[in-house]
Order: sequence, then structure tokens, then C-alpha cells
Amino acid sequence: MGFSKIYEFKGADDGILSITRKDNSLYIAGEDNIIRIFSLFNYKEIKAIKAHSRDILSLKLSKDNKYLFSSSRDGIIKQWDLDLNLIKEYPPHNSDVNIIDFIDENTFISASDDATIRIWKTGKDSYKEIKPNIGDINGIKVTNNYIFAGGSKLIIYSKDFKEIKSDDNYIYGINLIKQNGNDIFISTHMEKYLEIWSEETLEKKKRIKMTSWINDILFFKDKIIIANSNIISIYDKDFNLIEQNDFLSDEVYALESYENKIITASNDSYIRIWEIK
Repeated sequence: MGFSKIYEFKGADDGILSITRKDNSLYIAGEDNIIRIFSLFNYKEIKAIKAHSRDILSLKLSKDNKYLFSSSRDGIIKQWDLDLNLIKEYPPHNSDVNIIDFIDENTFISASDDATIRIWKTGKDSYKEIKPNIGDINGIKVTNNYIFAGGSKLIIYSKDFKEIKSDDNYIYGINLIKQNGNDIFISTHMEKYLEIWSEETLEKKKRIKMTSWINDILFFKDKIIIANSNIISIYDKDFNLIEQNDFLSDEVYALESYENKIITASNDSYIRIWEIK
């Protein structure tokens, strides 16, 4: 197995922090406060809009894939149609909105540096606010049965936000939570550990020391692809290292897949398309 770069293009005017794909359209956002759409047919820009007043930290498609949601350091969440026409601007958090996730087609949650989680009804200004007392909340993931929230510690909630379990064995806190099947992947960022939890038992299965901090994780076919600083690493399902690419000059912040290719988004403002052989 090996990497082969088949194309690269400048996707922004500053570091790219988040990407997501709908069919052949790639949505790109980051430190220039702009959301862009690029075609994956010809890698040409389709549209660009100034979406926020500060860094855009997260892009997320709704569960029905009809809308794009953006969250920013300006504290604001915005809802767009897929052509980047603004549908709704939600009342602001008091600090950075790091990530959102969807409970169902009509309900989503947001996690912020103001130490709160908010539960929203799509299209409504009202929300329910929870203060877990875990500082900045950088990771959140809705699974089949639970909600995992990560800040200075991990809290696992039921879907009605009753606390089921917590773990405070984190020196620098949690920066990322992802799901692959029944496995929940939890990154401790500066501590450079990756934990794998079982959603079925709510027990920690593995704790793996990484060579660098993790910015994103992509589950691609039967492989696990990790952006560790400027390194891209590929693991098998048992977490054996298969291949590693360490010749990128800047940090990779976001990963996506497209057909048999992977897409990386970097702090150097470039999108790169890779074939994995």
C-alpha cells in the first residue's frame, strides 16, 4: 500500500480547518472566514461567500443532506442550503463554537468554549443549555444510544442528557470524538493518546500513544486514516500501521473521502487529492 498524490489546488486564502463533501461538491472553510464550493470533477471553484467574522471551525451536513451548517469562533452557527444561500443564523454562544452534531433531522447540538452544550430545534431560536463543568468542549458525538462530550474530561450522556458515565483521566483534555461502527475514537490531542471505547459496553478497549497530536480521523473502507500534525497514517482495523506519509510541510486539519481517493485539507491553504494503492 502507498500514497500517490494525483492533484492539489489552493482552496482558501488561509489555513483550511474543515471540509465536507456532498456528491461531487466539496465544501471548504477555515481561517479566511469564507465557505467555498469546489467541483470534484474539475477542481474549479463554484461559489465563495464571506460566511462569518472569524475562523470557521466546523462544517456539517444535516442528517437529510439538505443543509450545510457552519460554526465559528464568532460564536455563531449558520444554516445554509447547498448553494450557500443563508437559511438561518442562530443566537450566538458566548465563545467559539467548536463543533455540532445531529440527534435527528430536527434536532442538533453545539459544543462551545463557553463550556456549554446547547440542544437546538432546527430553524428555531430557542434552545436548552447544559453546563457539564468540563471547560472548553471540543469534541461531541451523537451515537445510536448515547452522546459523548469531551473537554477536560469525558462525559457520556443518554439521549435525554442524563449522565451515564464520566472519565477524567486527561491531562490536556479531549479535542476530537469520532465513531466507526460500535467503536468510539477519542483523541487527547497534546497528550498524544488515542482511546478506543466500545459503545456497547462503554468501556475503554485501547489506549494508544501516537507520534504526534491528532487533528482528524477518517474511516475509509476497512482502513483508519489519521492526520497526525503533518503526517498521514493508515492503520488496519486492528490498528496495525500499514503506511505513513510524512512529506507534507504543514499540518493537515481535515480529511474526506471521494470514490477511491482521500482528500486532505491543510494549514497551507491547499487541498490535496490522494490515491491509496
